[in-house]
Amino acid sequence: SLEAIESLAAPLGITILLENMDRTFNTTKEIGDALARIPCLGFQLDVGHANLNVEKNRTEEFLTAFRDRLAHVHLSDNFGKSEDLHLPLRAGTIPWPKMIGLLKKSGYDGTVTLEVFSVDRRYLILSRDILRQLWGE
Repeated sequence: SLEAIESLAAPLGITILLENMDRTFNTTKEIGDALARIPCLGFQLDVGHANLNVEKNRTEEFLTAFRDRLAHVHLSDNFGKSEDLHLPLRAGTIPWPKMIGLLKKSGYDGTVTLEVFSVDRRYLILSRDILRQLWGE
C-alpha cells in the first residue's frame, strides 16, 4: 500500500510520485484523497493518460488541483478512447499547443519525459523538437 511505502520513504526524505492513470487514479478526487493522506507523495502528470476514457482531456483539471504537488510530467500522444499508444507529439488528437500552454501558465519548471514508444529514434527527436518549439526555446 501507499502507506507502507510512505513509512519507508518519508524518514529518508524521498518523494514518491503518484501518476494519473487511465482507469485508477484518473480523477481529481482519487488523486486528491491519496495526496491528502500521504504527505511524501508528489504528483506526476501524464498528459496522454489524461486523454484516455474521458470526454475531454483532464490536464487542465489536474494542473489546477495539484500544481503545488506537481513533480514530473510525461508527454505522449494518443487518440483518446482506451488505447495508451505513446505516440509522438502531434501524431494523435491531443491539442499540444494548449497543453504546453497550460504547463507554462502553471509555472511548471521541472523535468519532462517524452514517453514515445517506437524503435525508430526519429520519432523521439521529432517530439523533442515539437516540445522545444511549443515551449519557446
